[in-house]
Amino acid sequence: MLVLSATERLAGWWATRAPEALCRSIPSLARLVLRRTGAPPELDEDWDGLVREAADHVLAGGDGWDAVVVDGASDVSDAGWELAERAATGGVLWACVDPLRRFWPDRAVPRSWFDEVHSLETVYRSPALLETAQRFLADAPGEDALPDSLHLAPDRTPEEVVQNLDDAVVLSLRGQRDARGLVHHWRDERIPAETFLRFSGLEAPTVVIGDVDLVDDRLDDRLYLAITRATTTAIVCGPRGFFEHNEVLYGGLS
Repeated sequence: MLVLSATERLAGWWATRAPEALCRSIPSLARLVLRRTGAPPELDEDWDGLVREAADHVLAGGDGWDAVVVDGASDVSDAGWELAERAATGGVLWACVDPLRRFWPDRAVPRSWFDEVHSLETVYRSPALLETAQRFLADAPGEDALPDSLHLAPDRTPEEVVQNLDDAVVLSLRGQRDARGLVHHWRDERIPAETFLRFSGLEAPTVVIGDVDLVDDRLDDRLYLAITRATTTAIVCGPRGFFEHNEVLYGGLS
């Protein structure tokens, strides 16, 4: 069985739960296929080009699986679906979809490929955090008070906040390649730091969110995805002025 995901972290999580399967991110599988077939990956900066090239070679190297599971399917590009389809030639293709986790508006699951759709109950360990996070996606967020599980840290940095935390993760609202983001200069060896997208599909008891003042677009979507990664507590760090002008968070200032 092959388990594909959009990110390395999610693939690593699957590897601990399904050790009998090959668990890879889509770019990682692309590189593996190209190495096996003797076609060196020369398109590291062009992810879709790399993945499409691998799709052309996936069967030439003897690859092909009885079952392919695509997790985080809402975030998979067209090139990723080409690779997944080729990898599942002669086998079964499954897609795990949570529509509320979708971030890229130009990406979608090719539902015509699938004969059956099974709807499972989605269970979030912190309903209060989910309900608050959903206000970021609402046309009228309302003026409800913030739950006790959502904390604001005005004028404090994630580095300061995590000093007294253990089981936590720090999430940047910036992308992986943005040198301004905290992921690029994070030095705390106890607490991992990751981008909100690369942590999609995963969770941690406490999530500390930073770089809110560096977001130029789709702030609400980024906050929604980051906050819903917390199972117990979410802490948002940023300049006080950011909170004072945010329709959802301003009420949590003391």
